[in-house]
Amino acid sequence: MKPADQEFLHLPEIGQHGDCQRAVIASLLDLPIAEVPHFLQLANGDPVKYWEGLQRFVASRGFAWLPAAESLHALVNSAT
Repeated sequence: MKPADQEFLHLPEIGQHGDCQRAVIASLLDLPIAEVPHFLQLANGDPVKYWEGLQRFVASRGFAWLPAAESLHALVNSAT
């Protein structure tokens, strides 16, 4: 595994979405970060579109992203 560094800090005051999770995915899949979509930016911050894009991407590589129960609870509450 080759660690990938994030390219963007999360700076919502200037409309910039961070990509630390993108860097994690790139690292785990041993990909250059440029080959992993910036899911949050593409989704314009919409959590449902974000997770759908992330799941499609990892599924295309034979994996699934399984959030921890506490994270899933936060996601569901943020979408309502």
